[in-house]
Amino acid sequence: MKNEGFTLIELIALLGLISIIILIGAPSLINQIESMRNKSYNNFIGDICLASESYINHNSDIEGIENFKNANDTITITAGELMNKGYIKSNIKNPKTDTKINSSDIITVKLNSDMTYSCSLNS
Repeated sequence: MKNEGFTLIELIALLGLISIIILIGAPSLINQIESMRNKSYNNFIGDICLASESYINHNSDIEGIENFKNANDTITITAGELMNKGYIKSNIKNPKTDTKINSSDIITVKLNSDMTYSCSLNS
């Protein structure tokens, strides 16, 4: 009589081994996914900042632009302004929240002491 297949003990041992591998690998995988999501968000904010910088440099009719000359000065722009002028697409999503950027979202641009820009998005 020829026995084919696995015994119950072998199957339980295999499931135990697979469970241990998952328990060891899952936290690392979750951390990697979170790290990629954070990098994606930082790139997203960088793109928004570049679009805002370009918009500020090419449009002298922005409200409050005359007071945006010294270090630590800030100016606010709506995402709708950037969308209407073609600096960003209207269907972009925040990679951290996976929500679409609304035209009413506010982008705050700050002029740093070294005359570079830093930005933040306030949804």
